[in-house]
Amino acid sequence: MAKLIKSPEDLPDWFPLETYKRDLNDHQWLDELVWRRTAKTVWENTGDREKALDTFKNLVLTRSSQDVSEKSMLLKETKHASEVWGIREIPPFYMAYLGCMINESKRGRELTHYLTQLRKGKSLQELYSSETPEIIECAQKEGIGDWVEWDKEPFDMQDILPRFPVVVDLDQDDETLKLAFEIWLSGVRSELGKAPKPVSKKDFEYWLQYGLLPVFDLSFWADLNDLKYTDALIANSVWPDTYVDNTERLRKVSKPKVNQILGSWTFIIRFWRQLELSESLELLVKEKRNEKS
Repeated sequence: MAKLIKSPEDLPDWFPLETYKRDLNDHQWLDELVWRRTAKTVWENTGDREKALDTFKNLVLTRSSQDVSEKSMLLKETKHASEVWGIREIPPFYMAYLGCMINESKRGRELTHYLTQLRKGKSLQELYSSETPEIIECAQKEGIGDWVEWDKEPFDMQDILPRFPVVVDLDQDDETLKLAFEIWLSGVRSELGKAPKPVSKKDFEYWLQYGLLPVFDLSFWADLNDLKYTDALIANSVWPDTYVDNTERLRKVSKPKVNQILGSWTFIIRFWRQLELSESLELLVKEKRNEKS
C-alpha cells in the first residue's frame, strides 16, 4: 500500500521547478509535455520504476535548471507543408498499418489470402462477375470499422493514424466531390465530436493558472515512489500564496486537465502537428518570396 504523505516537508527536494515560473511559448510547452508523456509511457509500457524515474529525472528535472531554447528541439527539422497538410495521399505506412489491423480478424485474413491469389492469377474477371465471392462484395461496400476488432487493438488509432483514410472518385466533378466531402465530414464529426480548436496562448495561460505541470509532476513522482500525496498537500504546494481551499480546484479542474493532456499521446500529437504545420507554412511563404525576388 502506498505511503500517505501529508506534510510539505516530505515533498521531493526538486519541487518546485524553475519551469513552473516561466512564461513558456508554444515550442517550449510542446517540449515540456512531450518529455513528461515520454516518462509516463516508459512507466506504462515497462512497469520498471527505476527506468521511468531515470527518464523523468533526465528529461524533466535536469532540463528544468538549464536554459530553455525558444525553438522546440522536436521541430529542428521543418517538414514540407505537404507532409503535414490535413489532406494528402495516404502514405505506405498508414496503408500497411491498416492492413495489419484488418489481418487481425478471420475475415481480414481470408480477404488478404483471396486478394493475394487474385494478384497471382493476374485476372480481374472474378471481381466483376456473377461469381464474385461474398467476402469481396462485403469488402468493397463496408467500412474499415466493420473489419477491425477494436477491442484487440494495442493502440489508440488516432495515435498511429492521424488521418482518416477515404476514397475519392476523381472521375466526378469538383462540386459533387465538395458536397460529398461536406456530408461525410459532418457525419464523422457528429459521431466523433466537434473539431478540436487549435491550441493557443489562452490554453497556455490556463495550464499555468491551474498548475498543469506541477500537478502532473507531483502525482507522477508519487506513483513512481509508491507514495500518495493528499489533495490538500498538492493544492497548497502548487498554489501556496492563496488563502482559500484549493483542493476543489485541484480535484475538479487540474486533475481532469492533466489526464486530458498527459493521459495519452492524443492531445500532444495534435499539438505537435499544429506546430509542424505552422513551421512548414512559414517555410513555404519564405520559399515563395525568394522565388519572386
